[in-house]
Amino acid sequence: MPLRLLEVSLPESDAKNVRELIAEDSIYGFWREKQGENQSLVKMLLSVEQTERVLDLLEQKYAGLEGFRVVVLPVEATIPRIEEEKAPEKKEDQKAEPAAKHMMRISREELYSDIVDSTKLNSIFVGIDNMTNSAYRDHLSRVKSIMPEPGRNVRLLYRAYF
Repeated sequence: MPLRLLEVSLPESDAKNVRELIAEDSIYGFWREKQGENQSLVKMLLSVEQTERVLDLLEQKYAGLEGFRVVVLPVEATIPRIEEEKAPEKKEDQKAEPAAKHMMRISREELYSDIVDSTKLNSIFVGIDNMTNSAYRDHLSRVKSIMPEPGRNVRLLYRAYF
């Protein structure tokens, strides 16, 4: 079962209300610890399906607060293991639900983060060799006895990513 760990940084006075805000959601873990004088870090372990709904609730309630930040982390494993709730067995005469109804998906925030990371379109590099334009001979050069290394050189590299 895919899980997400939400780390929510809030002022201490507001952190006390987070548990009541998401009380109707079944969460697998909830921790609150104090950070500094008036900040708290609230950690919640949720299933992927619950993540977007909880993020929306948190954003609606706390988006304007100074010091509010949510970090969403994928969870590889937990010990002890969290067992999935098994659906009640169906009788043969009942129709099977479509598989698409139970399909997993990522949240808006994860999708946005992935898109932003992959939209780097170009880079610019500037390099200067032998800026003082002095004559020198590279000791590893095969032609060092015939001629010195080139003088001043300026490079400009523009790279476009496709």
